[in-house]
Amino acid sequence: MSKKIFTQIALILVLFLSLASFNVKGQATVRTDLDDYPPGATAIITGSGFQPGEIVELHVEHAEGDPLGIDPQYHTPWYDTADATGNFTTSWYVPTDGDALGATFLLTADGKISGRHAEWTFTDAANFKTISVAPQSTNLIYGAGGSTNSIVTVGFTGSGASVDVTLSYAFDLGTPSGVTTPNNSHFITNPVSSTGSVINSTLSITSGNTTPVGSYIYTVTGVDNQSSPTTKTGKGTLVINKASTSISAVSGSGIYGGSVTLTATSNLNVAGLPITFSLDGSPSVGSANTNASGVATLIVPFASIPNSVRNAGAYINKVSASIANTSNYTAANGIGNLTINKADQIITWSNPADITYGTLLSGTQLNATVAGSATAGATA
Repeated sequence: MSKKIFTQIALILVLFLSLASFNVKGQATVRTDLDDYPPGATAIITGSGFQPGEIVELHVEHAEGDPLGIDPQYHTPWYDTADATGNFTTSWYVPTDGDALGATFLLTADGKISGRHAEWTFTDAANFKTISVAPQSTNLIYGAGGSTNSIVTVGFTGSGASVDVTLSYAFDLGTPSGVTTPNNSHFITNPVSSTGSVINSTLSITSGNTTPVGSYIYTVTGVDNQSSPTTKTGKGTLVINKASTSISAVSGSGIYGGSVTLTATSNLNVAGLPITFSLDGSPSVGSANTNASGVATLIVPFASIPNSVRNAGAYINKVSASIANTSNYTAANGIGNLTINKADQIITWSNPADITYGTLLSGTQLNATVAGSATAGATA
C-alpha cells in the first residue's frame, strides 16, 4: 500500500471516529421526573447516553443570578456511576430554606471519562401553605343585625404552575341564631389562585336582630386542586356586642291626690326593653317596657308616691330611670323632674229648703262640700 493511500485511510478513520464521538456526546441526556417541585420535595434524576461504568458528576445550580445563591450547601457536586447501558438514577432534595423558593434550577451531568455533557432546567412548584383570618371589619350590635367582612389570606410558596384553593367555612359549635347559614358564595373570591405569594379573599357574614351577644369561632378550610390535595385551616371569630344604652327625656307629672305618669326614652328604638323607675331615691315604684320608639311609660298610683314628693310642687331631679346590665344590653341611668299640680277644688252646695224668717241657720242649710280637699263647713 502506497504512503499516499495509507494517509488517506488514516484521515478517513480519524474523521469517522470524530463524528462518532460527536454523535455519542450528543446522545447524553439528563432530566428530572417533574418540571416543578414544592420545597421539601425530592427530585428524581435520570440520565442516559453516558459511557458504561463511568463516573458522572452532577450539579444543581441557580439558573439565574449567583449560581450558588445564599444556600451553597445545597449546590455542591455529587457523583453517580453509569450502568452497563450508560444510564443512571439519582436524586436531589429541593430545599425549604435559603433562596430556593421561586427559583429556576440548572441541572448538569458530565461524564468523567467520555466528557459527555447534558443539561436540564426545572423550578419549584407553587405550594398551598397557609390560611389566616383577620378580625371582622364592622362591629355588630345585638338587636341591630348587619353584615361584617373579614379578610382571608391564603399563602403560597414557589413559582410553578398555578394552584387553585377552594374555600369554605363553618362555625365550630353550630351556626348562631339569626346568622345566615354558611355558604361558599360568602367569599368574594372563591376559588383563590396562586397568582402571588399572598392572595386575599373577603368573607362576608350576616347576623340578625336576634343573634345573641357572644364570640362565635368559625373555621375557614381551604383545599387545593392537586392530585393529592392539600388542606389548610384558619380560625376566625364573629363577635356580637352588647347594645349600648342611654336614657333621656325622663319626667313625671300628676295632680295632687291622683296618680303620676313617669316616662323615659331609650336611645334604642327597640320594643320590650325594661326601664325601672324610682321617686326621690325610694325603692322602685315599678317598671315598664319600651314601645317601638324606645319610650317607656309607667303610671304610679297616689298611694305609692313617697310622702316627700306627694304634695303639689316642682321636684327637681326626683325621677330616676334605669336599664339593668343584661347579657344583651349595657346598663344606663337617667334623671328628670317631677311636677305635682294642685288639684282643682269644686264646691257643691245644694239649694236648701225654705225656712221661716227668724229661724237660725243650721247644718241643714250650711251643707256645702268641697271636692279636692277636706269637706268644708260653714256657720252663720
